[in-house]
Amino acid sequence: MFIKAKRMDNLEKKVSEYKNKLAVKYLKQRGYECDESKKSMAKVNSILRSQHRKVVFEIKDEIVSRSGAYYTWEAHVRAKIIDVVTRKEV
Repeated sequence: MFIKAKRMDNLEKKVSEYKNKLAVKYLKQRGYECDESKKSMAKVNSILRSQHRKVVFEIKDEIVSRSGAYYTWEAHVRAKIIDVVTRKEV
């Protein structure tokens, strides 16, 4: 994924929004009912916690750079659900 912004704080905000959207998309594929609202994400998070699971992001080749007036963030991001006890992917 490639994201760019003029200010570093805006870049961080865009990256976190991207991760949230990625998590929602992944959870929908896995059969959980959720959307990007805080209420829905809290509901899914409580379901995952009761099953002793959580969503984590695997980030590879992360590069933050500045080109001209823009900051850019480039990385390969993958969401996955892991078991909290065994730390293995479910």
